[in-house]
Amino acid sequence: MVNQPGVLRFPDGILLIKEWVSIQQEPGKPVILLAHNGKSFDFPFLSREMDRCGHDIPDFWRFFDTLPLARRLKDSNGSPLKKHSIKDICEFFGIDVEGPAHRAMGDVDRLTYIYQHITFHLKYSFSDLIKESIMASEIKWKPNK
Repeated sequence: MVNQPGVLRFPDGILLIKEWVSIQQEPGKPVILLAHNGKSFDFPFLSREMDRCGHDIPDFWRFFDTLPLARRLKDSNGSPLKKHSIKDICEFFGIDVEGPAHRAMGDVDRLTYIYQHITFHLKYSFSDLIKESIMASEIKWKPNK
């Protein structure tokens, strides 16, 4: 899907991404980028691709992985949930989002609802989010050789 004609390649889109994130920033505050399993996949991927294209991640970008929050959820019996995929968390909260999984906008919609439900359910504040978010320098990735 990513290699089809008309799909913007990462080196061509990075300036658009950086501009869009900058527009989201309130003066003097960080912008939080969310992902589910982000520490293992999305954040290292983004960091590696930006490095490959000769771009640094701006200092005001922060990263937050919703997977550790999902692992704190408990079922109605007080037992930890056994599965923590986006699909499983949507089912746990009764979130019905149209569109295929593992496609950008469908996953964005799902993660938006998951984040809202998890933070409400766990009484998780924005200051908690900031404290547990990570900076680009904390992202672990292995350079391509």
